[in-house]
Amino acid sequence: MSQSPGGDIRGVESVTGGNTGAGRPTRVCVIAALASNGVIGAGGGASHAIVGTLVITGVATIIAVPVGLMAAIYLNEYGGNGRLSRALTFFVDVMTGIPSIVAGLRQTGLASTFSSGMPS
Repeated sequence: MSQSPGGDIRGVESVTGGNTGAGRPTRVCVIAALASNGVIGAGGGASHAIVGTLVITGVATIIAVPVGLMAAIYLNEYGGNGRLSRALTFFVDVMTGIPSIVAGLRQTGLASTFSSGMPS
């Protein structure tokens, strides 16, 4: 991967497989290629996997904690026996009844099914 004087990155599409069709790699491809810089050879190791895991866990926590707290407060204080209360209770029961890996695999399958025909 080389950087031209104009600042664009050449060869990224060959590394990540993505291209906008105009000869420019997509943003995701550029980010993926730059994030994996130094993985092979000197500078490689598990640090990329550890940092990626921490980033994903942090983002998931930032999203899930407020949503969970709001759902819990709603169910305890305002829920009653309405449709939203029954739906939230159902989803909470489902999520506590199955392992999270099963839910994650299902969502990954759905996301890949719906995004397979979409341009990158």
